[in-house]
Amino acid sequence: MSKLESLIQNDGFIYCIRTNLKYEEKDIVKIGKTKFGNKKRFCEVKNHIMQRYGTYYPNCSILHLQRVGDHHKAEKMIFRLLKKYHLKKEMYYFDEKSINVAFKKITKKYPNIDSYLHKRNIRDLTKINVKRRSD
Repeated sequence: MSKLESLIQNDGFIYCIRTNLKYEEKDIVKIGKTKFGNKKRFCEVKNHIMQRYGTYYPNCSILHLQRVGDHHKAEKMIFRLLKKYHLKKEMYYFDEKSINVAFKKITKKYPNIDSYLHKRNIRDLTKINVKRRSD
């Protein structure tokens, strides 16, 4: 599978929600992934996440919502980067600086397809599809 095909297949979002929960006087965040990618616009994904978690965590807010090229690997990486803040499952102690750094790292390591194409100055996917079919 080519890099481009992999980006298309694994396109998705990584998010960080600031919950209204506290544990040992520390704020708790939920970090997760969703596979909407290029199927939905950013605002639609944001609304979906808020509808999904708003009932569990009233007054929650999305701190980060980042589209990435491989949401599976990006989620695993962010979990590794924030290991020392891990509470349980997808719940982490809130450390703003560490979370910001982790999201910057996953964005750089797993660029979404639009960033990938823009960086390579590719404006027309038709050219890529024609080349791919001829291989």
